[in-house]
Amino acid sequence: MPFFSGIFGKLKNCLIGFPEGSVKREFDVTPAITRSEMDEINFWNSLYIGQAYWLTHDVISLNIPASICRELARPTLSELKVTIDGAAGNYLMEQFSNAQKRFQPALETFLALGSGAFKPYIFNDRILVSYCGPNTFQPTRFDISGECVGGVFKEGIKSGEKYYVKLEDHQFENGRYVIRNRAFESTQNGSVGNPVSLNTVPEWADLNEEISVEDIEHPLFAYFRTPIANKLHPDSGVGVSMYADAVELIRQADIQWERLQWEYKSGERKIFGENSQVNIEKFGLDRLYAFGPFYSENGDLLHEFSPEYRDSSVYAGFQSILKQIEFNVGLAFGTISDPQSVEKTATEIESTKQRMYTTIEGIKQNLGSTLDGLIYAMSVMAGLYNLAPAGDYSVTYEWGDSILEDTNTKQLALADMRNDVAAGLIRPEIYIMRKYDVTEAEALAMMPSMEEMVTEEQNEVE
Repeated sequence: MPFFSGIFGKLKNCLIGFPEGSVKREFDVTPAITRSEMDEINFWNSLYIGQAYWLTHDVISLNIPASICRELARPTLSELKVTIDGAAGNYLMEQFSNAQKRFQPALETFLALGSGAFKPYIFNDRILVSYCGPNTFQPTRFDISGECVGGVFKEGIKSGEKYYVKLEDHQFENGRYVIRNRAFESTQNGSVGNPVSLNTVPEWADLNEEISVEDIEHPLFAYFRTPIANKLHPDSGVGVSMYADAVELIRQADIQWERLQWEYKSGERKIFGENSQVNIEKFGLDRLYAFGPFYSENGDLLHEFSPEYRDSSVYAGFQSILKQIEFNVGLAFGTISDPQSVEKTATEIESTKQRMYTTIEGIKQNLGSTLDGLIYAMSVMAGLYNLAPAGDYSVTYEWGDSILEDTNTKQLALADMRNDVAAGLIRPEIYIMRKYDVTEAEALAMMPSMEEMVTEEQNEVE
């Protein structure tokens, strides 16, 4: 029996579902995610939300998958600065900045499940963005370059005792973009139900069943996938979880942590004594004591149990597993493992940082392409709804690379630059630009004027 089929029942509380039959019937398209890939996504999701199949009353989730995705998303986005110039630059910049506030949780989820979509939509005079994982978006078609050019979005609303689902099909081909909407009604949550008119739901009443846009270059949504190989499905356009190669190690870590807790629990100091009324009255409420028909060779009424803990070896084994997880997912040693347990030379430190840098750069590259698609879609929508002036625009990304920078090394470099400034070898604004990560114009504005410097010198003389 296939592995995922064997654990399917244990994942039933965290399954991601998509109405493949309704999609096929209404739009005559088929999701590009196969049943096998969907099983894998459900499995990754179970780990991400702390419901792995190996968990028991004693073996709890350490939430390592969520930690991995957080530690990858945080440095990817922490220094991201996006600038949009052009006729509609100010408007697009404002809409993008609002959307950017929710990038972190969205990226964490997409890294966990392998992929996701950014879907802009109009709300009054604004452009908002939905972040759709495999439960609310399924790709249906990829072009020859690998770009996702077709997909179906799912949205749900509850009204009274009824549940409503909207399926929204997007298809882009040869410059023509078609959007088709269908609504469904059900009395059961999770079921698509029967087709109904869009105006059954007030929020969808203004939507057309079909609309087309001509002469555009890309879809009006942006698809993101992780930058690692899909080894099980090499021809698939769907991404793979960032911790797909560390699943067994994550299981071992959860179990090893339970062993460590058991070591402390089983090694608790105890004093055993006879089950006498005197002992019970005197010590019965104290957790240190335990009473029963204990046998003592020398006739002692009380016997101390205080074994030596083996926690050091168990903890070392736990840290060894964590470090192997870090290696498999492309994190630097000490990211989720105990940094004190990592003994490294300067060369090894540089090597482990380089590994994480390479991982982050791959994510940035894929995310950058996704953001290009998102901004393009926002630009088209702004033009279609006359929300901003028509015209070309340009985008620049500043990602930062502090993941490779060591604090002490940076401070030494700044000290050298100060000496060069004092010696007249470089201009002061170059030092300020480096220290505060600002432009040359900003650095010059931060510097005191010559008049202020002369006044300060005069005051010192007086």
